[in-house]
Amino acid sequence: MKVLATLLLAVIITLTISCKEKNNSNTPGKSYIDVTSIIKAQIAHVDTSLYSIMQLEWIDTSSTDTTYIKREDFKSAAKEFLLLPQLSHPAIAKEYKQESRYDSLTRKVIISYFPVSDNNEIKKIELMASVDEIGKDGNNRVTNLIVEKGKTDRNSSRIQKMYWNTDRNFSIVTFSQLPGQPEKITTTKVIWNDDSFK
Repeated sequence: MKVLATLLLAVIITLTISCKEKNNSNTPGKSYIDVTSIIKAQIAHVDTSLYSIMQLEWIDTSSTDTTYIKREDFKSAAKEFLLLPQLSHPAIAKEYKQESRYDSLTRKVIISYFPVSDNNEIKKIELMASVDEIGKDGNNRVTNLIVEKGKTDRNSSRIQKMYWNTDRNFSIVTFSQLPGQPEKITTTKVIWNDDSFK
């Protein structure tokens, strides 16, 4: 157990130091992992690749609409992930708290960020980093990103669940509802470099 705790601490320190080195701000305070930089690196990789990029869309339980998108349109398709808060900036980081744990079944460190205010549209940002894989930057490789965000008021509600599977695919599920109308569920999945969908 001590070995796992030490391993978890080492991964968290490595990821945190990496973030702080990339953070050029002189603002004092805490800073977390720069989630948007991970997404930008993924977009840059796809942009220079020869992958076929497939987009699947469906509303509620209706049939899936499948299209192929151009590499130059991939960034636009991933825009919801690029709009995530830059947690590496101390002024933004102070609006969140961090929790970390190790999952022995998947051998991944899970780093979660939760807003300190209930009014924050972001409800959770979660990173999973493999203890067995090292990325090109020398840090433990982030394999998955999970985001939950939402806004509800008297007139409408809109909740999104976003999932990024590094180097393979991402999906966005949006639950929306207007007064007097049934809930609408829209799902978009974008796939590249993923043989399981062929």
